[in-house]
Amino acid sequence: MAVPVLHTQRLRLRPLGLADAPDIVAGINDFEVTQWLAVVPFPYALADAEWFINHVTTGTERAWVLDDGALRGIISIGKDDGADLGYWLARSHWGRGYMTEAGQAVIAHHLADPLAQDLTSGYFLGNARSAHVLTKLGFEPTFRSVTHCKSRDSDMPNQRMGLSRSRGQSLSNPR
Repeated sequence: MAVPVLHTQRLRLRPLGLADAPDIVAGINDFEVTQWLAVVPFPYALADAEWFINHVTTGTERAWVLDDGALRGIISIGKDDGADLGYWLARSHWGRGYMTEAGQAVIAHHLADPLAQDLTSGYFLGNARSAHVLTKLGFEPTFRSVTHCKSRDSDMPNQRMGLSRSRGQSLSNPR
């Protein structure tokens, strides 16, 4: 699936490529990052990054690199089981508003498709940073579940969130 380049005030959101693998490893091979992600192993190796890039570039998921001159993180919308927003950001760039900025652009792009589904996302309880990003993006709590966290090798409580088309469109087009 073709992933267009998107631009924000500070970021160029671009498709992934195999050349990004070492930078992905450098950013995500940090337990402070992976402990909050469901399917990411720790430690995270070059082979993991190469598998992820191949999976994304040959599947139905749309993923973008957050690039401000270097790879800072990844944001994606998965299509295999609905439109689920996922993301991670290298710890050295936490607290700068990058993920909210990227999320706004990706959500606007997603909702520009008249056939686009409502979005879902979620965060492990205790991940206040991700809860804050999703709330700023307009997501609302839907239900709690338990999800396996690969890096912790344990089941963790997860707050699921939703963003309807109408709410997303009203937030991106205020009156």
